[in-house]
Amino acid sequence: MPLLTAERRRLPLYVYQKAGVRRLLKAQRLLLADDMGLGKTIQVIVAAKRLLEQGRIRRLLVMAPTSLLRNWAIEFGRWAPEVCVRIAGASSARDAFESLWGKAHVMITNYEQNRKPFDAIVQKPPELLILDEAHRVKNWQSQVAAGVGRIEADWVWALTGTPLEKDELDVIGLMSLLMPSVFSSRDRDLAPWMLRAKIRPYVLRREKGDVLSDLPPIEYRMERVELLPRQRAAYARTAAEMGTTNNTLSVFSRLREICDYDRITRDSAKIDRAVEIIEDVCSRPNCKAVVFSYLLEPLRLLGLRLADVDVPVCGIYEGSLNAKQRQTLLDDFYSVKRGVLLASMRAAGEGLSLVDANHVLLINRWWNPSANKQAIDRVHRIGQRRAVTVYVLEATNTVEDRLAEMLAGKEGLFDEVVSRLRQYSELFRAN
Repeated sequence: MPLLTAERRRLPLYVYQKAGVRRLLKAQRLLLADDMGLGKTIQVIVAAKRLLEQGRIRRLLVMAPTSLLRNWAIEFGRWAPEVCVRIAGASSARDAFESLWGKAHVMITNYEQNRKPFDAIVQKPPELLILDEAHRVKNWQSQVAAGVGRIEADWVWALTGTPLEKDELDVIGLMSLLMPSVFSSRDRDLAPWMLRAKIRPYVLRREKGDVLSDLPPIEYRMERVELLPRQRAAYARTAAEMGTTNNTLSVFSRLREICDYDRITRDSAKIDRAVEIIEDVCSRPNCKAVVFSYLLEPLRLLGLRLADVDVPVCGIYEGSLNAKQRQTLLDDFYSVKRGVLLASMRAAGEGLSLVDANHVLLINRWWNPSANKQAIDRVHRIGQRRAVTVYVLEATNTVEDRLAEMLAGKEGLFDEVVSRLRQYSELFRAN
């Protein structure tokens, strides 16, 4: 399995990406926590290629969400075409995987396959283990995290722009996978500044505003709407149940749903406002929009309404689509000069580049601000050449007021523990 070292034509790395590659080559354990959209995948592939060329590793294993497996193979083909890559997805049988192990430089698989790691991986572990979207394994009590912990790789690189989503235990859980002898659940008792100091040697964090001088600006617009009369009546009836049931979480979730639309009447102040915004966006030349929602029904309703006003809708990017269907939908979106992509926040919030759009609408927001930011950063990232406008739709005098307060609190904790880790220097700044 010889590795060719002849140089192939490649796009140039940004200055901060070159610094990231250098850091990776020196670090056998590293959490690459760069802001979303800064090219973590590219940095890791270039660094891994150099380790292979230097003979410091012979094989590596990439674990990623299922939806991103093909993307990893494409990026290896682009940045390290001489490297032999194989994908073992959810449909791959265990014996098929084990027959391929050791016959390729790179194996790419998903986390679910490794709730119980393949025997070949445990018995003959990779020299380098790459954990993409590593926040997926932040809970060390999960089966997947336990399975990952059994793989005794010499090098472990974890990639995530959101190492802290809920509280300090998120980042502690990630660090315990990287350095189990150094980090444990006891670290939750540390003050935020002490935790930050402890993890700093093992984390590389850069943010877009620090290193990309040419990234277009982003503008946030809070679009506060009043529930329509029949929506408000449905909301009041559901809210009255809050004191009569022990399942307050279920009632809270129903209230949030009514903020988006009323199941019975299909009334929706948010959809009405979204149609107005999108009509305006699509009336401009070469303008496209991506609409995110963690619920699918508001997207379906919006799609029907947009069809009535002759706005091109490329479809709904959601979890039930297979890889081919997803790619076809994206190709359609890339090919039109004006139009809208409707997207499930869960399915489309990671790994995609949607820089063809320059407007983002959030019909609703998820419980943690990192998930919302991930969705927005599908559009505001490397490759974006136009100013980006983000519209956040919020129903006034509802539970969404409380949600906004919760999100603000979590953003403050993220800033205290993670954002202050960022390394900023004029040397990192792109020209």
